Amino acid sequence: MMRKIVGIALCLVFLISIGSSAMESEMQTEQLRKMGFMGEGVKVAVIDEGFYGYADAGIDNVGEVKSFRADLNISPDENRHGTIVSEIYRNISCGELSLYTVSSGTEFARAVDHIIEQGDIRIILSCLSFFEGMPKQDTISSRAVDRARNNGIMPIIAAGNFQERYYQGNFTDTNGNGLHEFNKKGEKIDETQDIGFVPEGSIASYLSWSNANQDYDIFVLKEGRTRLNTVAYSNNRRKTEKQLSPVPAIESLAPTMNKGEFIHIAIRKKSDTSNNSGNTELELYATVDLQYTSSNSITSPAAAKGAIAIGAVEPSSLEVEHYSSRGNISFVGISQIESYSVEGTSIAAPRVAGAFALLKSACPEATNEEILLAMQETALNIGHEGWDEESGYGIPQVKDALDYLCPPENTTTNETNQP
Repeated sequence: MMRKIVGIALCLVFLISIGSSAMESEMQTEQLRKMGFMGEGVKVAVIDEGFYGYADAGIDNVGEVKSFRADLNISPDENRHGTIVSEIYRNISCGELSLYTVSSGTEFARAVDHIIEQGDIRIILSCLSFFEGMPKQDTISSRAVDRARNNGIMPIIAAGNFQERYYQGNFTDTNGNGLHEFNKKGEKIDETQDIGFVPEGSIASYLSWSNANQDYDIFVLKEGRTRLNTVAYSNNRRKTEKQLSPVPAIESLAPTMNKGEFIHIAIRKKSDTSNNSGNTELELYATVDLQYTSSNSITSPAAAKGAIAIGAVEPSSLEVEHYSSRGNISFVGISQIESYSVEGTSIAAPRVAGAFALLKSACPEATNEEILLAMQETALNIGHEGWDEESGYGIPQVKDALDYLCPPENTTTNETNQP
């Protein structure tokens, strides 16, 4: 394949003040930018929950801006999560961005189908998590990701920050009281997730299970003098836009605590028409750290088979962040940027997407799958040898990937475009 060096002057990248040289060095993106590859000509769609102030943030070269929410709001409640994601991407690549706002997996799927119809968008970038039930590889949003990948679009999705907030296990009730036992068989029975002290505010939890013929409830309990007292519980399955039959096996609960309390979460079997509850798999996600946790904590749509799921590493040590979801991780990226108070896989994913776009602009004849293979073969391994569920293939090394994809001896230079 042929790669062609073009002038930096042809494409200006918006640089936000985040110490870009230091932050980009671990992925070699600055090396490609100095060679003149800036992501030009690579169209990217960002799907997020809000783009408040994106124009004032200096995000240029914006194509379509569209909301798929019922209220058609592009920035609900002045939400700027998508603006931050777009800023981080723009710091690396100057290609055209289209911005799409969604609030559910169904709306996410509609946005993806719209992107496929456009025909010229090559990358989807999203840092959203949806709790749509099991199996999470086959939810509405995950199937949309697979459609995008099958249509030649690379879906780069943040893995989520749920490693310490996810539990999975088969329903177990050895004493027959209807409450799930979280700990291992043979240990003293523990029927709650001991969350510890939780300050005033909302606590959200999402429960799904594998057998739709059964029904389970979530309980949030607080510690009293002699017993645990119920704060709130869920007793209705979540509805969907188009009601499915049987009703999806998922419930959610988000009580608001008026003051700080010591909190526990319990799961109770409400009904069982299959008489086979011992083989029922449970999944629990929460917005607080759980006492018992499990791996494979990636959410939809990053759990999709076709997703390029991005985890997060700590900047100085390059160790996988303790909260970074595990599972079908493809790559990891830096989790923090000095100018923002936020951290996580939402910081890492746009940086990996920007790196992918640089390679696409450097080797426009290469397919997305060829670029992906080059990134996999040349990534900096930071975990177990080869691929692993915590760090995937490692940290992308885009200059090495470029040399793998388009050997330097095939390079041509356009002298007239040099700055």
